[in-house]
Amino acid sequence: MTKKTKIGCITIGQTPRADVLEELVPIFGSEVQILEAGALDGLTKQRIEAEFQPAPGEYVLVSRLRTGEEVTIGESHILDRLQSCAEELEDQVDFILLLCTGVFKKKLQVKVPVYYPYEIIDGILPVLVNGQRLLILNPSTEQISQSFMRWEGKIDGVRVLAASPYDLTQGMQNAVQQIRESDAQMVFLDCIGYTEAMKREIQSQTGLPVLLSKTLVARALSEQLQGGGFPQQGKISAMSTTLRALFDDLNEGVIISDETGRVVVYNKAMEKMENKSAEKMIGKFIWEAYGYNDRNASEHFQVLETGRELVNIYSAHVSVNGVPQYTNYSTYPIKDGEEIIGVLSICKNEKELHSLLMDTIESRRKHNVNYDIATGRTYSENGTSYSFSDFVGESEQISRLIKEAQNIAWLDNSILIVGETGTGKEVLAQSIHNYGKRSVEPFIGVNCGAIPENLIESILFGTVKGAFTGAVDHPGLLEEAGTGTLFLDEINSMPVLTQSKLLRVLQEKRVNRVGDNKSYEIKCRFISAMNEQPHDAIQGGSFREDLYYRLAGFNLYIPALRERKSDIDLLILSFLKRYAPLMGKNIIDIDDRLRSILQNYPWPGNIRELENLVENMLVSADANERVLGVEHIPAYLEKRILGPNPYPDYEESDDSLPSTLASIEREIIRKSLEKNDYNYTKTAKELGIIRQGLMYRIKKLEIELKDN
Repeated sequence: MTKKTKIGCITIGQTPRADVLEELVPIFGSEVQILEAGALDGLTKQRIEAEFQPAPGEYVLVSRLRTGEEVTIGESHILDRLQSCAEELEDQVDFILLLCTGVFKKKLQVKVPVYYPYEIIDGILPVLVNGQRLLILNPSTEQISQSFMRWEGKIDGVRVLAASPYDLTQGMQNAVQQIRESDAQMVFLDCIGYTEAMKREIQSQTGLPVLLSKTLVARALSEQLQGGGFPQQGKISAMSTTLRALFDDLNEGVIISDETGRVVVYNKAMEKMENKSAEKMIGKFIWEAYGYNDRNASEHFQVLETGRELVNIYSAHVSVNGVPQYTNYSTYPIKDGEEIIGVLSICKNEKELHSLLMDTIESRRKHNVNYDIATGRTYSENGTSYSFSDFVGESEQISRLIKEAQNIAWLDNSILIVGETGTGKEVLAQSIHNYGKRSVEPFIGVNCGAIPENLIESILFGTVKGAFTGAVDHPGLLEEAGTGTLFLDEINSMPVLTQSKLLRVLQEKRVNRVGDNKSYEIKCRFISAMNEQPHDAIQGGSFREDLYYRLAGFNLYIPALRERKSDIDLLILSFLKRYAPLMGKNIIDIDDRLRSILQNYPWPGNIRELENLVENMLVSADANERVLGVEHIPAYLEKRILGPNPYPDYEESDDSLPSTLASIEREIIRKSLEKNDYNYTKTAKELGIIRQGLMYRIKKLEIELKDN
């Protein structure tokens, strides 16, 4: 004996359900059993007026009770009633037909699929109409715009007329008259409440073909049931088998929910990340699958409702043995045109990346004596390779800088080093460490801009096993530094949220590992560095002002190379001395022409750029050459180094080169000051230098300032 398919039908109000259901059964045949439930059954008008009135701004449903009385009820109240009907039916039926307003379909939470009739016939009606002008009868004016929008563009010449089943029961002369006056060639009764008798009457009086929506729904369902399956929930569900096969081979975790919030794809990578099986996830509402009591707590539901994507979220939605399983993921709405038909999340497994970062940092912490072939340097056991003797320069600026740095090296105050990229900020930081009383303790440096935002906290503060997927018991850099020095390079690149947590650590001198309730004391000294003016970073929002005052116990400013050109010769000679033997070359100096060119070059990359140039020039030199010249500049650097004269308007002078350059520099600064109304910050920004550098030049070049 063939098992009957059981269909639950939910209606609202006075819809003549007996007629509706009686007409559906013959179409389905004897293999279908229909069970019904009414959302307003058992309610009186007095009770509805007392308990179910709509809140301000809430969607209002106008309906009639079986007594014929008209009532208004708020969306939240009718949703509660519909939910009760669905729960009453869900254990008895294979699926539910919602024979009422479709706005509630996505909001019902039941174990079986819920279908709205019109999503089943949307693809059928345009074919049946076949280009004829269609007049749609709709229950009320409130639904006309929705009905029109559904069919506009799919059917040419569509019009909508308000005529409820309740009105047609009392008499249909008004509706018939309007149909006759229209130029319609076909009529569609766009509500499950219209009956076969109403259809015949309209057809008889107008002579037009009339389509009944519930008949189309029943026939479509019957054909699918005879084909051996239930109707698909939506476009995403219809593709679920294909999507699962497609995504199962990806390394990233993928989870997709359909337009109702049910999970339709949960790939193998996702199973591995969250230690869940696809069998137990697919088919469930996603908020139920993850154990949320409130679906509004589900990010998939939020995206489904708002259409707004969620990018680069780092969170845990499951726990294994009480340990949260953290993943990095982004969630996007899946759209068909303007319609949201599902939600997709792509989850990245960062276990391998995290392990690689930790291995890299761990190897850096192994401060045994290691020889660096590339630089010819020997690393000391405290993790440093530089001291003040490596800070090359005899200019007034550098002499003063080294003296200031040595004076504060023996103190415990935090230090902030400011300087452009390539000026030697880490060299200075290591020199301070090695000169002070902490020299035998570890020096640990980290570039805050090089660590992914979602891993920087675990790198700095440490982790405990199980804090997130792949986490192990591991000390953070703050703990590893012990009583030594922690150097935070590019501190202005650290995420602002992490800056606030670091500020708390600096204030309390204690920190918790990620995932741990225990805290440990911080004993290290902090040296930080940034490549822009602190106050510019603060105004730009990339650096917290309160953190600045904590880190900047002392400020040190490293001048750019173009601000201390007298040191260029010394730097070149030091690089030749270091790299020539490593390359098997006998170069000991540069010629005068090259020296003049390098003195006039602005060096945007500072010492690092000069070092790179010297190394590349050595490569092109012959083994028997003793001096580098312009001909040794690599071809790809010629235009950059030997570009056109940046100051073509200045004529040659009998004065010495330093005097001429000083005159040119003085004039450029004076004009920029006048242009910016003597605003030093704006002038420095325009000239591409730091404010302290501008003030130094004004004093050195004896530039007269406007009286305030």
